[in-house]
Amino acid sequence: MPPEAWSDPARPQPLSAWLKRLEALHPTDIDLGLDRVRAVWNRMGASLEQTRIVTVAGTNGKGSTATLTAQLLQAHGHQVGLYTSPHFLHFNERIVLSGDPVSDADLVAALVRVEQARGSISLTYFEFTTLAAFELFSRAEIDFAVLEVGLGGRLDAVNLLPTDCAVVTTIGLDHTDWLGDTVEAIAREKAGIARPGKPLVIGAREARGTLLQVADDLGADPHLFEPPELAADGTWTPQHPHPLAGERLPEPVLPLPSAHLALQILHLLGQSADLATVTSVFARASMPGRLQRLSWQGLDLWLDVAHNPQAASWVAQRLHRHARQWTIILGMLGDKDAPGVVQSLALLDPRWYLIGLEAGSRALTAPSLQERAGLPNAVCCSGVVDALQKASETGRPVLICGSFYTVSAALEFLTTG
Repeated sequence: MPPEAWSDPARPQPLSAWLKRLEALHPTDIDLGLDRVRAVWNRMGASLEQTRIVTVAGTNGKGSTATLTAQLLQAHGHQVGLYTSPHFLHFNERIVLSGDPVSDADLVAALVRVEQARGSISLTYFEFTTLAAFELFSRAEIDFAVLEVGLGGRLDAVNLLPTDCAVVTTIGLDHTDWLGDTVEAIAREKAGIARPGKPLVIGAREARGTLLQVADDLGADPHLFEPPELAADGTWTPQHPHPLAGERLPEPVLPLPSAHLALQILHLLGQSADLATVTSVFARASMPGRLQRLSWQGLDLWLDVAHNPQAASWVAQRLHRHARQWTIILGMLGDKDAPGVVQSLALLDPRWYLIGLEAGSRALTAPSLQERAGLPNAVCCSGVVDALQKASETGRPVLICGSFYTVSAALEFLTTG
């Protein structure tokens, strides 16, 4: 619904109508900067001064780190808000209060309040909905808000709030059109979420010199952590100075580096961590589209949003333990490193089935992906359903990956089709 079709945009409308409208409100999808979103937030009069904030940036692992941090805090008795993006099937997935996605009615009410405050100020879809999330967190009077950065860090709308603990999970070459074309430039943007006198948790091995320099410039308190090693018996131990250092913990469902960072974040926030509670959270915590395992017509399916070489390498190493030969259904956007992703997944000795995506001008068709990725023997398919039907004939487990769009299309079919 175009903006001019709303005679009274502050009047409640169905959530689907609101989201469609927000897509048309701003001339660009991405417009980095905090001036506009700060002005609207100040007009709204909401406050999160009594809420402690954790802000998580990174090329890979930020969603799982944010989710695990929120679940650990909640399991230890705190009221927690979690904000992540993008979503797969329902927008409500992005805003979670104490473990439950917010309702349509509450979301619409928050969007109305943003609309009433913004006046003539133009906001992107992400900025508008981020302010709605902050409004909901303010009204819920939560103890902690865990926020995943949308893009970059320094100029992302999430960085509007002064964090009590900033986190940079990894640094890789992604979103170079907005963040810069070197890991150092990207590191500077991501570390821009740090605050004076507050911890900056650094899990990234890349550009550490740059990250430490930004921390020094901003007066933040940096803490470097190495990804823990998994022992032969499938256990690991947290790094000092965490009080659980020396304890052997089982491998979590979500990525081990994310689990380790989440544990360290709790410690740096001054929160205790009970061993049994931590073990329970790590054993059951999962996320849609992150090594998500499903079954379809007897086929063993794994879904992961991995869309860059770094993420694809982690997925390949993890899945190689389950089987040595895989079928991969791949769909990617045109601004991603398709050859690098394909190279990272080569460990799985894959048979390739390629699909095109419905993602506007950024999408690649299956033949375009075939050419760009250098896969002349790959099978080009008309879509997820066609690819699944063809992949079922290989007798191998199937990985569906390459983009949020790819996984969303698969989940929509597998859960509703």
